[in-house]
Amino acid sequence: MCAILEGGASSHKLSYNWAKSSRQIFFKKLNFIVDLLQFKYLVKTRFMKNDIKETIINSFQNPETHPTADELYQALQAKLGEVNKEAFLDELKGLLKTKEVYYVLVPEGTKHYGLKKGAHCHFICEGCGKIKDFRLEEGAQSMLDSYIQKQIHSYGRLKKVNLSAEGVCRECEIT
Repeated sequence: MCAILEGGASSHKLSYNWAKSSRQIFFKKLNFIVDLLQFKYLVKTRFMKNDIKETIINSFQNPETHPTADELYQALQAKLGEVNKEAFLDELKGLLKTKEVYYVLVPEGTKHYGLKKGAHCHFICEGCGKIKDFRLEEGAQSMLDSYIQKQIHSYGRLKKVNLSAEGVCRECEIT
């Protein structure tokens, strides 16, 4: 009887060790799968962020446009398919922070984004809301900067001038 108990106890110990070993193998495989999924997520997220950034920047190419955030997001979805809006907004904020992109605040309060490309001014159409870039001649720019600096001399020092002109574009004049 004692041998049976001993045999029973050892078989119980054997089945316990087998179960413990199976659990260890299971959790190792599970950890591997989790690691693989995290890696795939990181790779996808990194590539997606690069795609989002590239698509945003390309949205400003020929012809030069000043889209709103919603228009940029729609263009992004048209090119890349379903894109997380938070990821898009984070990337847009990052481009603003690195000063690769800027925005123009139009009179009705909407932000229109543009690609940073040196000193220039904006013409905003009151009819259709389109924004066109234009440049002042160097002499005119210097004269404007000098004039403004004289006007604000008692408040502070001029760093840059953002000039926007409003009117009606040729297309809206015709219609």
